Amino acid sequence: MACMSNGRSSPVNVIRAEVRDDFLFTFRGREAIGIRVLDPGVDAAHLHDWFNRDYARFWGMQHKSLEEVRTRLIKMLQRSDRELLMGVRLSTGERLFMLECYRPESDALGRYYAVQPADRGFHLIVAPPRHERVPDLTYFVMLALSGYLFRDPAVRRIVAEPDIRNHKMLVRCAQAGYELGKALYLPHKTARLISLTRERFAQLDCARAPPKPQLPPRAPLVSLHMTMGKLATLLVRVGGKLRLIKR
Repeated sequence: MACMSNGRSSPVNVIRAEVRDDFLFTFRGREAIGIRVLDPGVDAAHLHDWFNRDYARFWGMQHKSLEEVRTRLIKMLQRSDRELLMGVRLSTGERLFMLECYRPESDALGRYYAVQPADRGFHLIVAPPRHERVPDLTYFVMLALSGYLFRDPAVRRIVAEPDIRNHKMLVRCAQAGYELGKALYLPHKTARLISLTRERFAQLDCARAPPKPQLPPRAPLVSLHMTMGKLATLLVRVGGKLRLIKR
């Protein structure tokens, strides 16, 4: 079964008006994921909880107050160059993930790799595990967000920059067809560039279990990249103060 997924059925326990009518992702033959626009008024409390979990430390939002989280979400929604969305489980209305979609040429990432006009970037945070565990949920979330982005025919490639220390997420990205690229020494983190082309995505089979990917490197190579990232950040700061580097 190819991963491109359009059309929809009526959700249960979800207000129909909230869920986008142009996208539905079905997995394991019976579960379905819908997408709706994030609402800071009702979603901020959930995201505040997610951001303060240990697994979400890569977002840099720990120890933020609920009001600080809500304010940041509102500012993100006000930007015209991106979308802020919630992925929901249609059978229950449960929030599964938050997805931020953006154009790399208008983002800081665009200064660190060769942007193509048809690229689209994303940031993702997945909900913490519930009592009722869904096997391989993060893998299917990755397939769902890819399908959502590729529903736009203008998008030819998806890119992202997970923290290089986030081994679990890099594994899931690789399982979902993403190619692991070079290390990126960003000002706020050392990351790994990942990318997925439309052609590669069209060849994936969403019906099968997650394949075994080529695993990303762990320590000591990650430690080396972290050291290089800190050095690069220091050089940029010093160069900026001396006006040798234009930031």
